[in-house]
Amino acid sequence: MAKDTRIKTSEELVIKLGYDPSDVKVVVEVIKSKNEDIQTLRKQFKLPITEHPQTKKVTILEMEKDNLFTLVVEQNAKIQKMEQDMEALLKEKEQWEATGTSTGISTVQTSAGTSAT
Repeated sequence: MAKDTRIKTSEELVIKLGYDPSDVKVVVEVIKSKNEDIQTLRKQFKLPITEHPQTKKVTILEMEKDNLFTLVVEQNAKIQKMEQDMEALLKEKEQWEATGTSTGISTVQTSAGTSAT
């Protein structure tokens, strides 16, 4: 009964789209309907879905790509942190140079135990 239904559906597709053996639309529709039939039969028989041989390779490559992307993001975050630290140190150095050049030497000497005037 299901086979008869599918035959009628295929006939309807051919009639609907027109019958021409060289017509790509009809062939594509028939192939789609056959693929759907195959999938339903596999579900009925609970057969495992076949995988393309390159599926595992593509999956591994995608995982490696994701890992590399994560690494790049982490490295960019570290670089930004280092740049912020460098900017803070440069500001601190500029402040020290601006305020500590004339008194910085005497402060260093007095902290070493010698008095400076």
